[in-house]
Amino acid sequence: MVLRNNQKGIALVLALMVMLVMSMMVAGLMMTIVNEKKLSSHQSRYVESLSIAEAGFSEAVTRMRLPNTNGYFIGDTRSPLNPHWKTVIFNGAPATPTDTSSVWVQSIQSGMAATDQLAYSTESWSGGSDTVNALTIQHKTKGDSIYFRNKNDGTISLVKYNSTYPANCYPVEVVTSTGRVGNSIRTIQVEVSKIDYPVIVDAAIKSDKPVTIKGHFRVCGHNHSKYTPNDTPVGNSTIGECKGYELCDRTHDVCVAVGCLPGITTTGDAVVDKGSGSPSEFLGEPASNTDPTNVFYNIEQILGFEATDEAGLLAAFPWKTQTSGLVNGYVISNGDYTLAGNSNSTGILWVKGNLTLTGNQNFRGLIYVEKDCKITGTLWCLGAVIVEGQTIATLDQLTGTGDILYCSDIIQQVASAAGASFVRLNWRER
Repeated sequence: MVLRNNQKGIALVLALMVMLVMSMMVAGLMMTIVNEKKLSSHQSRYVESLSIAEAGFSEAVTRMRLPNTNGYFIGDTRSPLNPHWKTVIFNGAPATPTDTSSVWVQSIQSGMAATDQLAYSTESWSGGSDTVNALTIQHKTKGDSIYFRNKNDGTISLVKYNSTYPANCYPVEVVTSTGRVGNSIRTIQVEVSKIDYPVIVDAAIKSDKPVTIKGHFRVCGHNHSKYTPNDTPVGNSTIGECKGYELCDRTHDVCVAVGCLPGITTTGDAVVDKGSGSPSEFLGEPASNTDPTNVFYNIEQILGFEATDEAGLLAAFPWKTQTSGLVNGYVISNGDYTLAGNSNSTGILWVKGNLTLTGNQNFRGLIYVEKDCKITGTLWCLGAVIVEGQTIATLDQLTGTGDILYCSDIIQQVASAAGASFVRLNWRER
């Protein structure tokens, strides 16, 4: 009997020990599950915060791609560029900047409910540490110098403030974006630089028919600065004439490097100067080109579309339909168009009929005419004039006077409504 009672006691102890071990195993398993759940939640927030930071970067680049006439555009429009320029994007209404180099704007998601906004910026600026988490865009600099990227070969150069900026270059911009999810915070810095919109322009004046000049016109195909003042005449002086604003030194190798073009190009037809008094002046690389093998590109091709894709071109730009008057942006005329009086226009003018210019006209951008171009007043144009000439001899009545200066940067600027592009140069997590 004593032996049997001892056996029962041992069995009870063993059962209790087994239950204890099983309880410890269950507790350990539960602890593992809880820890894994916490780790999974933390990992999820960690990944999500990076995605939110990338969303902030996307807003910044999207707004830099817009034309500078758009209310959401972000960019340094000063001349010369300010090395201390910075744009800060807030989710809420920002206060007034404390310095003249900064621009404070609202995020495109400011009108959304707070619960729907992505946390890649702060609500407002209070003068404290919350600026660390604000979405910012600024030039990449070293002291008072700005880094520029050559659009042709990708080389980076450092240029001191107030110097002459290198040709065919765009500044390197730095976007800083911070994504926040709970206590998970990740900040990225991305360096980007603009690349050209695919525009095909191959002369200051391009015609698909003969060019007959009855007035006194001066045309220069050398590539000029977009900051060339209005009414700067074509000429060989560096003071008061266009040579002082050219990106080249008029030697062949430099002209090729900076994108100089012929002054006038046709597809084989002659350029006839019947002007009275002093002859018209043509400058460029070369001054004129009437090679019959020259290809004439229509406006669809010029602006990066297929030759027959008019619908795509119409959809890509915010065209306004007009038959006369000032050009401010993107104007299309389905018939004839008249520019009269005295006006300063900027943009792209697409005329499907005849174009008549009278008075004193300053135009920055691209003029494209499908029929005849008649200039009986005074035209100063920084950009290019292209005439298709489907019905009568193009440019047959250039009886006025004027100066047409080629400028690739102006054409790029007005063509970027369909979306300027940026290339990523560097990405890092801070």
